[in-house]
Amino acid sequence: MAEDLLQCCIGNKIASSRVGEGRPGSSLALPVAVSISVFIAVLTVIVIMFILLRKKYSFKEGNLSIARKSYPTGSVGEGSIGEGEEGKTEEIEMEGPLVNVVVDDETCEEDGVPNQMQEETEDYFQDPTSILLPDIDPIPTERFPEYVRDMLYGEEHKLKAEFSALGKLPQPPSTVAVLPHNKAHNRFKNIYPYDRSRVCLKATPGVDSCDYINASFIDGYGGMKNAYIAAQGPVDVSVESFWRMVWEYETPTILMLTQCTEAGKVKCVQYWPEKLHDSLSVGEKFRVTFSSNMPFAEYEFRKFKLENLSESESKHMTVSHLHYTAWPDHGVPDNVMSLIAFIRHVRKLHPVSHQQPLLVHCSAGVGRTGTLILLDIIMQQMKTEGTISVLHWLRNLRMQRMKMVQSQQQYEFIHCGLSELVVCGETEVAAANLRIALKNLKKKGPDGLTGFQRQMQIIEEVSSHHPVTFSDAEEEYNRIRTDSLTNYPMILIV
Repeated sequence: MAEDLLQCCIGNKIASSRVGEGRPGSSLALPVAVSISVFIAVLTVIVIMFILLRKKYSFKEGNLSIARKSYPTGSVGEGSIGEGEEGKTEEIEMEGPLVNVVVDDETCEEDGVPNQMQEETEDYFQDPTSILLPDIDPIPTERFPEYVRDMLYGEEHKLKAEFSALGKLPQPPSTVAVLPHNKAHNRFKNIYPYDRSRVCLKATPGVDSCDYINASFIDGYGGMKNAYIAAQGPVDVSVESFWRMVWEYETPTILMLTQCTEAGKVKCVQYWPEKLHDSLSVGEKFRVTFSSNMPFAEYEFRKFKLENLSESESKHMTVSHLHYTAWPDHGVPDNVMSLIAFIRHVRKLHPVSHQQPLLVHCSAGVGRTGTLILLDIIMQQMKTEGTISVLHWLRNLRMQRMKMVQSQQQYEFIHCGLSELVVCGETEVAAANLRIALKNLKKKGPDGLTGFQRQMQIIEEVSSHHPVTFSDAEEEYNRIRTDSLTNYPMILIV
Protein backbone atom coordinates (compact mmCIF):
# COMPACT_ATOMS: atom_id res chain seq x y z
CA MET A 1 0.00 0.00 0.00
CA ALA A 2 2.84 2.29 0.78
CA GLU A 3 4.25 1.62 -2.62
CA ASP A 4 0.88 2.51 -4.22
CA LEU A 5 0.72 5.77 -2.24
CA LEU A 6 4.29 6.71 -3.20
CA GLN A 7 3.58 5.95 -6.83
CA CYS A 8 0.44 8.11 -6.68
CA CYS A 9 2.28 11.08 -5.20
CA ILE A 10 5.08 10.88 -7.72
CA GLY A 11 2.63 10.61 -10.54
CA ASN A 12 0.64 13.62 -9.37
CA LYS A 13 3.80 15.71 -9.05
CA ILE A 14 4.93 14.81 -12.53
CA ALA A 15 1.50 15.51 -13.90
CA SER A 16 1.27 18.85 -12.21
CA SER A 17 4.68 19.85 -13.55
CA ARG A 18 3.65 18.96 -17.04
CA VAL A 19 0.46 20.93 -16.71
CA GLY A 20 2.52 23.97 -15.59
CA GLU A 21 4.76 23.70 -18.61
CA GLY A 22 1.79 24.18 -20.83
CA ARG A 23 0.59 27.48 -19.19
CA PRO A 24 0.99 30.62 -21.22
CA GLY A 25 3.70 32.99 -19.91
CA SER A 26 5.28 30.46 -17.56
CA SER A 27 8.53 30.82 -19.50
CA LEU A 28 8.62 34.62 -18.66
CA ALA A 29 8.45 34.23 -14.86
CA LEU A 30 12.20 33.93 -14.32
CA PRO A 31 13.26 36.89 -16.57
CA VAL A 32 10.61 39.13 -14.96
CA ALA A 33 11.83 38.27 -11.48
CA VAL A 34 15.44 38.99 -12.49
CA SER A 35 14.46 42.33 -14.07
CA ILE A 36 12.60 43.42 -10.94
CA SER A 37 15.61 42.52 -8.76
CA VAL A 38 18.00 44.51 -10.99
CA PHE A 39 15.65 47.54 -10.96
CA ILE A 40 15.45 47.50 -7.17
CA ALA A 41 19.25 47.24 -6.87
CA VAL A 42 19.83 50.19 -9.26
CA LEU A 43 17.23 52.30 -7.44
CA THR A 44 18.91 51.54 -4.11
CA VAL A 45 22.32 52.65 -5.46
CA ILE A 46 20.83 55.91 -6.80
CA VAL A 47 19.19 56.70 -3.45
CA ILE A 48 22.45 56.02 -1.57
CA MET A 49 24.44 58.27 -3.96
CA PHE A 50 21.86 61.05 -3.58
CA ILE A 51 22.10 60.89 0.22
CA LEU A 52 25.91 60.98 0.14
CA LEU A 53 26.00 63.95 -2.26
CA ARG A 54 23.45 65.80 -0.20
CA LYS A 55 25.54 65.33 2.94
CA LYS A 56 28.65 66.53 1.12
CA TYR A 57 27.14 69.84 0.03
CA SER A 58 25.04 70.60 3.06
CA PHE A 59 25.78 71.82 6.56
CA LYS A 60 25.61 69.61 9.57
CA GLU A 61 22.67 70.64 11.67
CA GLY A 62 24.84 71.21 14.71
CA ASN A 63 26.82 73.98 12.97
CA LEU A 64 23.76 76.02 12.18
CA SER A 65 21.61 75.73 15.28
CA ILE A 66 22.83 79.00 16.77
CA ALA A 67 20.16 80.11 19.21
CA ARG A 68 20.03 83.81 19.91
CA LYS A 69 18.11 86.05 22.23
CA SER A 70 15.70 88.53 20.75
CA TYR A 71 17.11 92.04 20.50
CA PRO A 72 14.42 94.49 19.31
CA THR A 73 15.58 96.69 16.49
CA GLY A 74 15.81 100.34 17.19
CA SER A 75 17.91 103.41 16.74
CA VAL A 76 20.13 105.36 19.07
CA GLY A 77 21.69 108.72 18.67
CA GLU A 78 25.21 109.34 17.48
CA GLY A 79 26.15 110.37 20.98
CA SER A 80 26.03 106.77 22.12
CA ILE A 81 29.33 106.11 20.39
CA GLY A 82 31.01 109.41 21.12
CA GLU A 83 31.90 111.98 18.53
CA GLY A 84 32.26 110.02 15.97
CA GLU A 85 47.50 89.08 11.67
CA GLU A 86 46.90 87.53 12.51
CA GLY A 87 44.95 85.13 14.65
CA LYS A 88 46.32 82.49 16.97
CA THR A 89 47.69 80.72 13.88
CA GLU A 90 49.37 82.92 11.30
CA GLU A 91 49.21 82.37 7.57
CA ILE A 92 51.99 80.00 6.54
CA GLU A 93 54.45 81.63 4.19
CA MET A 94 55.51 79.82 1.05
CA GLU A 95 59.22 79.29 0.82
CA GLY A 96 60.50 77.77 -2.38
CA PRO A 97 58.14 75.72 -4.57
CA LEU A 98 54.42 75.65 -3.94
CA VAL A 99 53.40 73.06 -1.35
CA ASN A 100 50.26 72.14 0.52
CA VAL A 101 49.68 74.29 3.61
CA VAL A 102 46.80 74.66 6.03
CA VAL A 103 45.81 77.94 7.65
CA ASP A 104 43.78 77.84 10.88
CA ASP A 105 41.20 75.04 10.83
CA GLU A 106 40.20 75.43 7.20
CA THR A 107 41.33 72.74 4.75
CA CYS A 108 43.23 73.61 1.58
CA GLU A 109 42.44 71.79 -1.62
CA GLU A 110 45.02 69.65 -3.42
CA ASP A 111 47.37 71.18 -6.01
CA GLY A 112 46.58 74.75 -5.03
CA VAL A 113 43.09 74.75 -6.54
CA PRO A 114 40.48 76.24 -4.18
CA ASN A 115 36.96 74.89 -3.80
CA GLN A 116 35.12 75.73 -7.00
CA MET A 117 31.56 76.94 -6.70
CA GLN A 118 29.01 74.56 -8.22
CA GLU A 119 26.91 76.09 -10.97
CA GLU A 120 23.74 75.20 -9.11
CA THR A 121 24.85 77.33 -6.14
CA GLU A 122 25.51 80.44 -8.23
CA ASP A 123 22.28 82.06 -7.07
CA TYR A 124 23.43 81.94 -3.46
CA PHE A 125 25.96 84.68 -4.07
CA GLN A 126 23.24 86.92 -5.44
CA ASP A 127 21.10 86.36 -2.34
CA PRO A 128 22.37 88.17 0.78
CA THR A 129 19.87 86.29 2.98
CA SER A 130 20.91 82.75 2.04
CA ILE A 131 19.29 79.97 4.01
CA LEU A 132 22.74 78.44 4.57
CA LEU A 133 23.60 81.10 7.15
CA PRO A 134 20.58 83.35 7.70
CA ASP A 135 21.01 86.98 8.65
CA ILE A 136 19.92 88.17 12.05
CA ASP A 137 18.28 91.50 12.71
CA PRO A 138 20.68 94.43 13.22
CA ILE A 139 21.50 94.81 16.92
CA PRO A 140 20.70 98.24 18.39
CA THR A 141 23.98 99.84 19.38
CA GLU A 142 23.13 100.25 23.07
CA ARG A 143 22.22 96.55 23.34
CA PHE A 144 25.34 95.27 21.61
CA PRO A 145 27.46 94.75 24.80
CA GLU A 146 24.73 92.48 26.22
CA TYR A 147 24.58 90.61 22.90
CA VAL A 148 28.36 90.06 22.93
CA ARG A 149 28.33 88.73 26.49
CA ASP A 150 25.62 86.25 25.51
CA MET A 151 27.34 85.16 22.28
CA LEU A 152 30.92 85.04 23.58
CA TYR A 153 30.70 83.96 27.20
CA GLY A 154 27.49 81.91 27.23
CA GLU A 155 27.65 78.17 27.78
CA GLU A 156 26.68 77.44 24.15
CA HIS A 157 29.71 79.23 22.63
CA LYS A 158 27.43 80.72 19.96
CA LEU A 159 30.05 83.04 18.49
CA LYS A 160 32.40 80.11 17.90
CA ALA A 161 29.63 78.15 16.15
CA GLU A 162 28.76 81.18 14.03
CA PHE A 163 32.35 81.66 12.87
CA SER A 164 32.67 77.94 12.13
CA ALA A 165 29.56 78.09 9.94
CA LEU A 166 31.04 81.04 8.02
CA GLY A 167 34.03 78.88 7.12
CA LYS A 168 31.80 76.33 5.40
CA LEU A 169 30.15 78.67 2.90
CA PRO A 170 30.88 77.75 -0.75
CA GLN A 171 33.41 79.84 -2.64
CA PRO A 172 33.27 81.37 -6.12
CA PRO A 173 35.96 80.23 -8.59
CA SER A 174 39.52 81.55 -8.58
CA THR A 175 40.68 80.11 -11.89
CA VAL A 176 42.85 83.04 -13.00
CA ALA A 177 44.89 83.09 -9.79
CA VAL A 178 46.03 79.47 -10.17
CA LEU A 179 47.16 79.71 -13.80
CA PRO A 180 50.82 78.62 -14.06
CA HIS A 181 52.09 82.06 -15.05
CA ASN A 182 50.34 83.69 -12.06
CA LYS A 183 51.44 81.33 -9.28
CA ALA A 184 54.66 83.22 -8.56
CA HIS A 185 52.58 86.32 -7.76
CA ASN A 186 50.81 84.57 -4.85
CA ARG A 187 52.51 84.64 -1.46
CA PHE A 188 50.40 81.80 -0.04
CA LYS A 189 49.11 78.66 -1.68
CA ASN A 190 45.54 78.99 -0.43
CA ILE A 191 44.84 82.74 -0.55
CA TYR A 192 43.53 83.86 -3.95
CA PRO A 193 41.23 86.57 -5.33
CA TYR A 194 37.94 85.38 -6.82
CA ASP A 195 37.64 85.77 -10.58
CA ARG A 196 34.63 88.03 -10.37
CA SER A 197 36.05 90.52 -7.84
CA ARG A 198 39.77 90.51 -8.64
CA VAL A 199 41.55 93.74 -9.51
CA CYS A 200 42.49 93.62 -13.20
CA LEU A 201 45.47 95.59 -14.43
CA LYS A 202 45.75 96.92 -17.97
CA ALA A 203 46.92 94.15 -20.27
CA THR A 204 50.28 94.31 -22.01
CA PRO A 205 50.42 92.49 -25.38
CA GLY A 206 52.52 89.34 -25.26
CA VAL A 207 52.79 89.17 -21.45
CA ASP A 208 50.62 86.43 -19.92
CA SER A 209 50.57 87.54 -16.28
CA CYS A 210 50.48 91.28 -16.90
CA ASP A 211 46.87 91.84 -15.78
CA TYR A 212 47.03 89.76 -12.57
CA ILE A 213 47.63 90.88 -9.00
CA ASN A 214 46.52 89.20 -5.79
CA ALA A 215 44.01 91.88 -4.84
CA SER A 216 40.22 92.14 -4.66
CA PHE A 217 37.68 94.93 -4.89
CA ILE A 218 35.50 95.19 -1.78
CA ASP A 219 32.20 97.08 -1.63
CA GLY A 220 31.68 99.49 1.25
CA TYR A 221 28.85 100.60 3.49
CA GLY A 222 25.69 101.90 1.87
CA GLY A 223 26.25 100.04 -1.39
CA MET A 224 29.39 101.98 -2.34
CA LYS A 225 31.00 99.90 -5.10
CA ASN A 226 34.73 99.16 -4.93
CA ALA A 227 35.23 101.26 -1.79
CA TYR A 228 38.29 99.21 -0.85
CA ILE A 229 41.04 97.16 -2.44
CA ALA A 230 42.08 94.27 -0.17
CA ALA A 231 45.52 93.17 -1.30
CA GLN A 232 48.30 90.76 -0.50
CA GLY A 233 51.54 92.36 0.64
CA PRO A 234 53.83 92.49 -2.41
CA VAL A 235 56.34 89.73 -3.15
CA ASP A 236 59.49 90.43 -5.17
CA VAL A 237 57.88 89.78 -8.56
CA SER A 238 54.73 91.78 -7.79
CA VAL A 239 56.18 95.11 -6.60
CA GLU A 240 55.82 96.64 -10.07
CA SER A 241 52.26 95.29 -10.36
CA PHE A 242 51.46 96.81 -6.95
CA TRP A 243 52.52 100.31 -8.03
CA ARG A 244 50.79 99.84 -11.40
CA MET A 245 47.58 99.14 -9.50
CA VAL A 246 48.03 102.29 -7.41
CA TRP A 247 48.58 104.34 -10.58
CA GLU A 248 45.87 102.82 -12.77
CA TYR A 249 43.18 103.07 -10.08
CA GLU A 250 44.45 106.43 -8.76
CA THR A 251 44.63 105.08 -5.22
CA PRO A 252 45.76 107.96 -3.00
CA THR A 253 45.91 106.11 0.34
CA ILE A 254 47.60 102.84 1.35
CA LEU A 255 47.06 101.19 4.75
CA MET A 256 49.76 98.70 5.73
CA LEU A 257 48.97 96.41 8.69
CA THR A 258 52.07 94.22 8.89
CA GLN A 259 55.77 94.67 9.47
CA CYS A 260 57.99 93.73 6.55
CA THR A 261 59.54 91.02 8.72
CA GLU A 262 57.88 89.32 11.69
CA ALA A 263 59.37 86.55 13.83
CA GLY A 264 62.21 86.19 11.35
CA LYS A 265 59.91 85.69 8.35
CA VAL A 266 59.38 88.07 5.45
CA LYS A 267 55.73 89.10 5.53
CA CYS A 268 55.92 91.84 2.90
CA VAL A 269 58.63 93.14 0.61
CA GLN A 270 59.51 96.76 1.34
CA TYR A 271 58.15 98.45 -1.76
CA TRP A 272 59.31 102.00 -0.98
CA PRO A 273 62.81 103.57 -0.61
CA GLU A 274 64.80 102.86 2.54
CA LYS A 275 65.68 106.46 3.38
CA LEU A 276 63.81 109.73 3.39
CA HIS A 277 64.15 111.69 0.11
CA ASP A 278 65.59 108.64 -1.68
CA SER A 279 64.02 107.33 -4.89
CA LEU A 280 63.33 103.78 -6.04
CA SER A 281 62.97 102.74 -9.67
CA VAL A 282 60.17 100.21 -10.15
CA GLY A 283 60.45 98.44 -13.49
CA GLU A 284 60.81 100.70 -16.50
CA LYS A 285 57.70 102.80 -15.91
CA PHE A 286 57.64 104.03 -12.32
CA ARG A 287 59.76 105.86 -9.79
CA VAL A 288 58.83 106.18 -6.11
CA THR A 289 60.29 109.00 -4.00
CA PHE A 290 60.09 108.97 -0.19
CA SER A 291 58.85 112.52 0.44
CA SER A 292 58.07 112.72 4.17
CA ASN A 293 57.66 110.66 7.34
CA MET A 294 55.77 111.47 10.54
CA PRO A 295 55.96 108.83 13.32
CA PHE A 296 53.10 108.41 15.80
CA ALA A 297 52.86 106.14 18.84
CA GLU A 298 51.34 103.21 16.94
CA TYR A 299 51.66 104.06 13.27
CA GLU A 300 53.82 105.94 10.80
CA PHE A 301 52.49 108.41 8.28
CA ARG A 302 54.61 108.51 5.13
CA LYS A 303 54.12 110.32 1.85
CA PHE A 304 55.42 109.11 -1.50
CA LYS A 305 55.68 110.73 -4.90
CA LEU A 306 54.78 108.20 -7.60
CA GLU A 307 55.98 109.13 -11.11
CA ASN A 308 55.00 107.46 -14.37
CA LEU A 309 58.06 107.76 -16.60
CA SER A 310 56.47 106.12 -19.63
CA GLU A 311 54.20 109.06 -20.38
CA SER A 312 55.30 111.57 -23.01
CA GLU A 313 55.34 114.12 -20.24
CA SER A 314 56.29 112.75 -16.84
CA LYS A 315 53.23 112.65 -14.59
CA HIS A 316 53.08 112.06 -10.87
CA MET A 317 50.69 111.60 -7.95
CA THR A 318 51.04 111.87 -4.17
CA VAL A 319 50.36 108.71 -2.17
CA SER A 320 49.72 108.70 1.59
CA HIS A 321 51.06 105.60 3.36
CA LEU A 322 49.75 104.84 6.86
CA HIS A 323 51.64 101.95 8.44
CA TYR A 324 49.99 100.54 11.59
CA THR A 325 52.79 99.04 13.70
CA ALA A 326 50.95 97.91 16.87
CA TRP A 327 49.72 94.57 15.51
CA PRO A 328 51.81 91.81 17.15
CA ASP A 329 53.40 88.88 15.35
CA HIS A 330 50.63 86.62 16.64
CA GLY A 331 47.13 87.40 17.85
CA VAL A 332 45.45 90.79 17.80
CA PRO A 333 46.34 94.29 19.06
CA ASP A 334 46.38 94.66 22.84
CA ASN A 335 44.26 97.80 22.69
CA VAL A 336 41.33 97.78 20.29
CA MET A 337 40.77 101.49 20.81
CA SER A 338 44.17 102.22 19.25
CA LEU A 339 43.04 100.48 16.05
CA ILE A 340 39.73 102.35 16.13
CA ALA A 341 41.62 105.64 16.60
CA PHE A 342 43.81 104.68 13.63
CA ILE A 343 40.70 104.13 11.48
CA ARG A 344 39.37 107.55 12.52
CA HIS A 345 42.66 109.19 11.51
CA VAL A 346 42.49 107.39 8.16
CA ARG A 347 38.97 108.67 7.54
CA LYS A 348 40.03 112.26 8.18
CA LEU A 349 42.62 111.83 5.44
CA HIS A 350 40.52 109.61 3.16
CA PRO A 351 36.82 110.43 3.74
CA VAL A 352 34.11 107.86 3.06
CA SER A 353 32.87 110.04 0.21
CA HIS A 354 36.22 109.70 -1.60
CA GLN A 355 35.73 108.30 -5.11
CA GLN A 356 39.00 106.35 -5.27
CA PRO A 357 39.32 103.05 -3.36
CA LEU A 358 41.15 102.76 -0.05
CA LEU A 359 43.99 100.23 -0.49
CA VAL A 360 44.47 97.96 2.54
CA HIS A 361 47.04 95.17 2.83
CA CYS A 362 48.74 92.99 5.41
CA SER A 363 50.69 89.87 4.44
CA ALA A 364 47.97 87.72 2.86
CA GLY A 365 45.37 90.47 2.60
CA VAL A 366 42.62 88.61 4.46
CA GLY A 367 43.11 88.43 8.25
CA ARG A 368 44.21 91.84 9.51
CA THR A 369 42.95 93.45 6.32
CA GLY A 370 39.49 91.92 6.74
CA THR A 371 39.41 92.90 10.42
CA LEU A 372 40.12 96.57 9.70
CA ILE A 373 37.71 96.80 6.76
CA LEU A 374 34.91 95.17 8.76
CA LEU A 375 35.47 97.53 11.71
CA ASP A 376 35.45 100.53 9.36
CA ILE A 377 32.18 99.46 7.71
CA ILE A 378 30.41 98.82 11.02
CA MET A 379 31.62 102.11 12.50
CA GLN A 380 29.87 103.80 9.56
CA GLN A 381 26.74 101.74 10.22
CA MET A 382 26.78 102.72 13.91
CA LYS A 383 27.05 106.39 13.05
CA THR A 384 24.34 106.30 10.37
CA GLU A 385 21.81 103.75 11.68
CA GLY A 386 22.62 103.23 15.35
CA THR A 387 22.81 99.46 14.77
CA ILE A 388 25.47 96.76 14.34
CA SER A 389 25.40 93.79 11.90
CA VAL A 390 28.72 91.94 12.15
CA LEU A 391 27.60 88.64 10.61
CA HIS A 392 25.85 90.33 7.68
CA TRP A 393 28.86 92.43 6.70
CA LEU A 394 31.44 89.69 7.19
CA ARG A 395 29.48 87.35 4.95
CA ASN A 396 29.42 90.09 2.31
CA LEU A 397 33.19 90.48 2.61
CA ARG A 398 33.74 86.74 2.23
CA MET A 399 31.68 86.71 -0.96
CA GLN A 400 34.25 89.15 -2.39
CA ARG A 401 37.53 87.76 -1.01
CA MET A 402 38.18 84.43 0.70
CA LYS A 403 38.98 84.08 4.41
CA MET A 404 38.33 87.74 5.24
CA VAL A 405 38.69 87.92 9.05
CA GLN A 406 40.72 84.75 9.09
CA SER A 407 40.57 83.50 12.67
CA GLN A 408 38.06 83.14 15.46
CA GLN A 409 40.31 85.30 17.63
CA GLN A 410 39.96 88.16 15.14
CA TYR A 411 36.17 87.62 15.03
CA GLU A 412 35.98 87.86 18.83
CA PHE A 413 38.31 90.88 18.79
CA ILE A 414 35.88 92.71 16.48
CA HIS A 415 32.91 91.98 18.75
CA CYS A 416 34.76 92.98 21.93
CA GLY A 417 36.15 96.09 20.26
CA LEU A 418 32.76 97.29 19.06
CA SER A 419 31.30 96.58 22.49
CA GLU A 420 34.03 98.69 24.09
CA LEU A 421 33.44 101.44 21.54
CA VAL A 422 29.74 101.53 22.44
CA VAL A 423 30.50 101.84 26.16
CA CYS A 424 33.49 104.21 26.00
CA GLY A 425 32.81 106.35 22.96
CA GLU A 426 35.55 108.75 21.80
CA THR A 427 38.52 108.62 24.19
CA GLU A 428 41.31 110.31 22.24
CA VAL A 429 42.35 113.85 23.14
CA ALA A 430 44.71 115.95 21.05
CA ALA A 431 47.80 117.02 23.00
CA ALA A 432 47.01 120.68 22.30
CA ASN A 433 43.60 120.25 23.95
CA LEU A 434 44.76 118.30 27.01
CA ARG A 435 44.50 121.22 29.47
CA ILE A 436 40.93 121.95 28.39
CA ALA A 437 40.02 118.26 28.61
CA LEU A 438 41.40 117.99 32.16
CA LYS A 439 39.50 121.09 33.21
CA ASN A 440 36.24 119.63 31.88
CA LEU A 441 36.86 116.28 33.59
CA LYS A 442 37.08 118.03 36.96
CA LYS A 443 33.63 119.58 36.58
CA LYS A 444 30.60 117.94 38.17
CA GLY A 445 27.64 117.05 36.00
CA PRO A 446 23.88 116.97 36.79
CA ASP A 447 24.39 113.58 38.46
CA GLY A 448 26.87 115.08 40.92
CA LEU A 449 29.79 113.14 39.47
CA THR A 450 32.93 114.56 37.94
CA GLY A 451 34.12 113.50 34.52
CA PHE A 452 36.85 111.45 36.19
CA GLN A 453 34.27 109.57 38.27
CA ARG A 454 32.12 108.85 35.24
CA GLN A 455 35.14 107.57 33.33
CA MET A 456 36.02 105.32 36.27
CA GLN A 457 32.51 103.86 36.16
CA ILE A 458 32.96 103.16 32.45
CA ILE A 459 36.30 101.42 33.10
CA GLU A 460 34.67 99.19 35.72
CA GLU A 461 31.80 98.40 33.34
CA VAL A 462 34.15 97.44 30.51
CA SER A 463 36.22 95.29 32.87
CA SER A 464 33.08 93.49 34.03
CA HIS A 465 32.40 92.36 30.45
CA HIS A 466 35.37 89.98 30.53
CA PRO A 467 35.71 86.97 32.83
CA VAL A 468 38.91 86.98 34.88
CA THR A 469 40.94 84.34 36.64
CA PHE A 470 43.24 84.58 39.64
CA SER A 471 44.46 80.98 39.48
CA ASP A 472 48.15 81.81 40.00
CA ALA A 473 47.56 84.37 42.75
CA GLU A 474 45.33 81.96 44.67
CA GLU A 475 47.95 79.21 44.81
CA GLU A 476 48.95 78.46 48.40
CA TYR A 477 52.60 79.36 47.84
CA ASN A 478 51.60 82.83 46.52
CA ARG A 479 49.10 83.79 49.23
CA ILE A 480 51.81 85.24 51.47
CA ARG A 481 52.81 87.60 48.62
CA THR A 482 49.41 89.32 48.43
CA ASP A 483 48.27 92.16 50.67
CA SER A 484 44.66 90.95 50.70
CA LEU A 485 42.48 88.16 49.41
CA THR A 486 40.81 90.42 46.86
CA ASN A 487 43.59 92.50 45.28
CA TYR A 488 45.11 90.19 42.68
CA PRO A 489 46.75 90.90 39.32
CA MET A 490 44.10 89.96 36.78
CA ILE A 491 44.45 87.78 33.70
CA LEU A 492 41.79 88.86 31.22
CA ILE A 493 40.39 86.18 28.95
CA VAL A 494 39.58 87.85 25.64
